[in-house]
Amino acid sequence: MERSRVLGRTPRPLTDEEKAVLREAVGPLLPDMDATGQTLPGIREEAHHDRGEDAVCAWIREPGGRDGPGIEVWLYCSPADQLYYLAEQLQSWAGDVQVDPGRRPWPDCPDHPGSHMLMPDTRDQIAVWCCPQSGRVIAAIGRLA
Repeated sequence: MERSRVLGRTPRPLTDEEKAVLREAVGPLLPDMDATGQTLPGIREEAHHDRGEDAVCAWIREPGGRDGPGIEVWLYCSPADQLYYLAEQLQSWAGDVQVDPGRRPWPDCPDHPGSHMLMPDTRDQIAVWCCPQSGRVIAAIGRLA
């Protein structure tokens, strides 16, 4: 915990290997955000927490260049679970940065427009977006149109 507190005050630049892991992990979510008109996050490639060998931690940069919440890429889970956890984090961030009250939740459920957002899940070892009411799979994460 003490190392994480210190990193919160004086973040450590990520290594080249950590940067590559972070970019590869976040990459599939960016097309979904772009295709649905969501603000894309900037990633500040500095560690904000020390999770040891379990995760790569970085910061999300808010629109306008302000630092936002941390993001964590968990390393010792399946690729589907890793993407699921990242989708939850970016979905939470997207909800926090939406200042336009007329804006729909992200990602908006095409089965119930304006009613609720899709929820990330894993099905058959694939990270997917699902309708929380029906449970129907809408698209694989990274393939949301």
